[in-house]
Amino acid sequence: MEKLTIGHLRETLSGRRVFVRIDGDVPRREGVGEIADDFKLRQVVPTLQFLIQAGARIVIGTHWGQPEGKAVAQWRVDPIAERLSHLLGRPVRKANDCVGREVERLVDALKPGELLMVENLRFYAEEDLDDAAFARQLADLADVYCNDAFGLAHRGQASTVGITRYVTPAAAGLLMERELLMLEAVLKSPQKPFLAVVAGSRLEEKLPVLENLLPRVDRLFIGGALCFTFLKAQGYEVGRSPVHTAFLKLAEDFLKRAEHVLGSRGEIYPTGLVFPSDFVVVEAEALEHAHGDQEKIAALPRHVVMASEIPAYAVAVDIGPMTVSHLVELFDWARTIFWNGPLGQWEWAPFAEGTRAMAEYVTERVPAERKDILICGDSLTQAIRQFGLPVERIRHLSTGGESALKYLAGMPLPAVVALSDREQPERPSRPRRILIPVDGSPNARLAVQRVSQLLDAARSEITLLYVAPLSRVERSTYVSPEREAEWRAAHQLEAERIFAEANAELARQGLTSHRQLMAMGDPAEEILKLADQIHADLIVMGARGRTGIFRFLMGGVSRKVLDHAKCPVLLVRVPDEELVRAGLMEA
Repeated sequence: MEKLTIGHLRETLSGRRVFVRIDGDVPRREGVGEIADDFKLRQVVPTLQFLIQAGARIVIGTHWGQPEGKAVAQWRVDPIAERLSHLLGRPVRKANDCVGREVERLVDALKPGELLMVENLRFYAEEDLDDAAFARQLADLADVYCNDAFGLAHRGQASTVGITRYVTPAAAGLLMERELLMLEAVLKSPQKPFLAVVAGSRLEEKLPVLENLLPRVDRLFIGGALCFTFLKAQGYEVGRSPVHTAFLKLAEDFLKRAEHVLGSRGEIYPTGLVFPSDFVVVEAEALEHAHGDQEKIAALPRHVVMASEIPAYAVAVDIGPMTVSHLVELFDWARTIFWNGPLGQWEWAPFAEGTRAMAEYVTERVPAERKDILICGDSLTQAIRQFGLPVERIRHLSTGGESALKYLAGMPLPAVVALSDREQPERPSRPRRILIPVDGSPNARLAVQRVSQLLDAARSEITLLYVAPLSRVERSTYVSPEREAEWRAAHQLEAERIFAEANAELARQGLTSHRQLMAMGDPAEEILKLADQIHADLIVMGARGRTGIFRFLMGGVSRKVLDHAKCPVLLVRVPDEELVRAGLMEA
C-alpha cells in the first residue's frame, strides 16, 4: 500500500492532536436514540486503542443520519460517544459543536490518551459540499489527520478530502488500511480459483464491477435482481421480475465479452459465467397487495420454477434449491470468494432462504483458514448480521458498500487519493473556482492537473462536465425515448469513470468537484448553457501544443466557447513534451 498509514507514525504521535474520521452512521432503534447495531463502531476500536497507546490526544469526528445541514436533536452523536466509551473502557467526552472556539478549547485541554467526540459533522451543510472554510476549521483541531471511514472513501467531503489540504500528515487508520489491503489482494493477487458472486440490485453501479472482475475471476455468478436483465438479454422471459431495459444492449455486449474471456474455463459448468438455474416465484399482484406486511407475504403461495419457465404473471423473489446446490459446489471449489449483494428479497423472511443458506455455508461450513472470503455491500452485510451468524468466521466483512464497489470497478477513491503518500512531496498552493469539461483523454487529465497548480481554490466550487457528443444528423433526427435511454445509460457509465479519474486528480490536491454533470448534444452549446446556469466565473478547457484541442473539443468547439462565453475562458496548454514525460504520448 503506497499511502501513509497511522502505523507509520507511531513514534511521532505522543502529545499530538489527531483528528480521526470514523463512519459512525450506525442504525438506531425506531422511536428511541439507542444504537441498534454497533458493528461499524467495533471496527474502529483497534485504531482508537492504537492512538491511546501512542499517547495521542484524540479528536473523533463522524456523521449520523441525514440532518441536512441542521442541528437535529435526534441525530446528536451522544449515543455514539457513549457506546465507544463502553467499547474502549474509558471516557469519550462529547462536544456540543464540531468547530469553533469552544471546541478548540476542549481539544486543547485533552491530555495524552484522552478522547473527545465532536458533534455530528452533517449539522453543517458545508461538510458534504467539501467547503474549504469548514475544512480549515476542522483542521484547526488537529496536528495529524487519520481517516478510518472506509465507507465514505468514495465521497469528497470536508472531513475526508478538504481537511487534508491543511493538515499533514494525513494517514489511513487501521480499518481503512485493512479494507484497502484486502480489496487490493482480491484484484491483484487472489488465491486461485477465484469465484465472484455479484447480486443485489443497481445494475448501473455494478456493471463496471462486473467488467473489471471479468479478466480476473475463474467463475462469475450473477444473481439477485441484477440477473434478470442479463437473462432477458439472452432471450429468457422473466415475468414481472425487474429488468433495466435501458441496459439491455450493454448486457448483451457484456455477455459476448464474458463468453470470450470465460468461455474456455468450464470445469464444473460449460462456461465461467453462471446464472441461477431456478427461482422461487410468487404472483406479482398478490405481492404488491401485501404492502410489505410480513404475515401476508408469508401466506403467499410460492413455487419453484426453472429459469426458463418463469410465468408472465410472476416475479422471482429468491433463488431455488438447485441454484443453492450449484453455489455450494462453487464455494467448495474456490479458494478466493468475493460476494456482493443478497441473492433474493431478503427483507421479507420467506424470500431470504437462498441468501441465508449461502451465508450459513460461508460462516459455519467453510474452513476460515482455507479460503479468502470477502463480503461487501450494506444490504448483504446487514442480512448476515440479522441472521445472527458468526461473522468472525468470514475473512473480511467490509464496512464499505459503495466504496468497495467503486474500488473493484477500478475507480479511484477521492478520500484515499487525498491521503499522504509514504514519500509525500511538498504541496504548492492551488486552485480556484472553475468549470472543467472532461472527456477522459490524456490532455483532459493533464488539464485538470495543471488547473489545480495554477489557480487558487481555497474557496473553490469545481464543476465537471462530460458531454456525450451527438452528430448534427443525430441532433436533428427524432430519437425514441427507448433509444435515448440506451444512449444515456451507455454514456453514463463512461461519464462515471471519467468523473472518478478527474476527482482523483483533484483529490491529490485536497480538492473535490462539487458537481459532476452529464449532457448530450453539441459540446460547445452544452458548455455554454451550463456555464450560464451555474454562473461560472471561469471555464477551463485543455489544449495540447498550439493547435491540438483535446478530442471532444475538436473542430470549432473551443472557438465557439471563446466567442460566446459570458465569463473568462482559460485554455490550459499541455505541451507534447509534457505528455511524453507523463508516458501519455510517444516521443
